[in-house]
Parts: sequence; structure tokens; C-alpha cells
Amino acid sequence: VPSAEDLRNPEWVQAGREKFGQICAYCHGKEGDSGKNRPFRERVDWDPVQIHDVITNGRKRGANVMPAWKGSLSDEDIWRITAFIRSLGGQPRAQP
Repeated sequence: VPSAEDLRNPEWVQAGREKFGQICAYCHGKEGDSGKNRPFRERVDWDPVQIHDVITNGRKRGANVMPAWKGSLSDEDIWRITAFIRSLGGQPRAQP
């Protein structure tokens, strides 16, 4: 598990933003404001291990399915996406 400092590192956040835009934006929007769940910006103190676990292993809640990315993304990429998602928490919602 990366340190809290690593997860706030601007280089990690930017790399995660780029990968999120390529992989995750289709379902979640480019800033995590779309999709079937609450916007990522509304979340605060989100556990990075939980985010990493959901990206890695996926999750299913009724008809809401998040695919597992383990095997498709490196663990390093998943942690950088996690850093980007955490950076959104508590920020104002993106304007269209």
C-alpha cells in the first residue's frame, strides 16, 4: 500500500487522471461525476484500500456492476487511478 504522501503526489494524481480518462471515464465521466453512483467529489475520507480493491476485483450490487480490472491494469496504474479518485473528494462538481 502506498503512503498517504504518494497518494497526494501530483505526478501520481496526473498519471491517474490520464489513465482514468482512458479507462474509467466511459462509465464515470472524466471527473467521476457520472454513472450510477454518487459523484466522487461528494466523497470525503474515502479509504484508498477500498478504492483499490473495487478497481482490482470489481463489485456487483444488483444491476450495478463494476468490472474487475486485475490483469488488465498494472497494480501501479490502479494505485495512480486511486490517487486521482481520492484527489476529487470534497471538490466542487465539474461544470459541463
